[in-house]
Amino acid sequence: MGGETIHILVVENEEDHAELIRRSFASGSGQVRLTVAYNLGEARRYLSEFVPDLVIADLLLPDGRGTELLPGEREKAPYPVVVMTGYGDEQIAVEAMKAGALDYVVKSETTFSEMPHLAERILREWHHIAERKKAEDKLRKSEERFRQVAENAREWIWDVDIKGLYTYASTAVEKILGYKPEEIVGKKHFYDVFHPDDRQQLKKKAFKFFEQKLPFNEFINKNVHKNGEIVWLSTSGVPLVDEEGVLLGYRGADEDITERKCAEEKLLEYQKQLKSLASELLLTEERERRNLAVGLHDNIGQNLALTKLSIQSLMESISDSGILSSLNKICASIDKTIQDSHWLTFELSNPVLYELGFEAAVEEWMKEQIEEKWGIRCELKVNGGPFELDNEVSVVLFETVRELLINIVKHAKAETVDVEIEKMGERIKILVADDGIGFSVNETSLSCSNNKSGGFGLFSIRERLDYLDGDIKIKSLPGEGTRVILSAPINR
Repeated sequence: MGGETIHILVVENEEDHAELIRRSFASGSGQVRLTVAYNLGEARRYLSEFVPDLVIADLLLPDGRGTELLPGEREKAPYPVVVMTGYGDEQIAVEAMKAGALDYVVKSETTFSEMPHLAERILREWHHIAERKKAEDKLRKSEERFRQVAENAREWIWDVDIKGLYTYASTAVEKILGYKPEEIVGKKHFYDVFHPDDRQQLKKKAFKFFEQKLPFNEFINKNVHKNGEIVWLSTSGVPLVDEEGVLLGYRGADEDITERKCAEEKLLEYQKQLKSLASELLLTEERERRNLAVGLHDNIGQNLALTKLSIQSLMESISDSGILSSLNKICASIDKTIQDSHWLTFELSNPVLYELGFEAAVEEWMKEQIEEKWGIRCELKVNGGPFELDNEVSVVLFETVRELLINIVKHAKAETVDVEIEKMGERIKILVADDGIGFSVNETSLSCSNNKSGGFGLFSIRERLDYLDGDIKIKSLPGEGTRVILSAPINR
């Protein structure tokens, strides 16, 4: 019975039996302190002076029954009690156990000799009972704290079983969904309050967590309030399992995010409107630029050409070499002005984009503005053309490619640039690649250029492409060049 001294109170009115019990413990290996009381009165006096580790009491005593020493409920007893009797009566055993005895034995020489083993077993069982009681008390207090927190929390705290049936719901459910706890506990499954449009999909998704016994966070779901209104919830939960790992259900919390969801939807609508306005602004700007380019070409360019022809006609009737030299300089200046106006026309709005199409405009701009002007070798590959792009798509993609090429000139220190245009079903894909110095994509700013030149900037490119249902992907590393992939639908 271990190294500690065990204090046992024996209540036995027959001295011979008491002596046999005393000898049995004396011959045992454990350290036992034995106190013998010969009646109930003496036993009660001893119990008022100390609390024994074990009480072994005869059922029939001169002044009463040994079961009177029991509190009536085993859980309330401060010590274990074993009842002895000289009769093997089953009814007596039932009476003793109901009264709170931990065990019942019939007196015999064998029983007396085995008393140390009986005491050891009883004390072991009592220890297990005490430990279980402590665990149950701890669990009960924990549950009480949980309920107190749950009832005062803003979130709706809940428990469900393995089928999703609510087994607990805090009072917050009434504020969030309009149901009182008693209206859903044992009556509704968690998916019963999902919006009908989403119910099957969300139910399937939720039970995947159940199958894998996984916790989950921020499970966004649309629900129907008792009054029919839409309520958005953010749900988190953890699995409840038994000692063998068998799933018992889930415990979790729901946060009402309806206001946040409405704000997000309004923000998305505003963003959509802003993207639409940005696209309209781009097209309006392009129309104005085109009008200026056409006016520059048709009016100023043609007038300059006619002025040069007039001067050349006049020169045929003049013989003075000094005057002819001056007129030749004027014609050269007019030629330079015509060339500049031609360049400005292309800068404002590339006429090739409208006359020959997107691919031709990109090719001409690459040759004239990148290869010839800056000495960077350019190559264009077209697969699956010609492309009959919507005007809006064509303008956005051309301006985007133009901005990317300008950025290469400014920052990449590249020697070659490759552009590939490819048709992929109902979409167009454009690859712009250079062999320049590259950069770390994660560390770059949102701007594709320094914005001092009025360039789009990467953010603006992304926004416009997103409005077209397109996208942009950038792959680059320091010293390994840059690859930019654009994608957009051919028709809006």
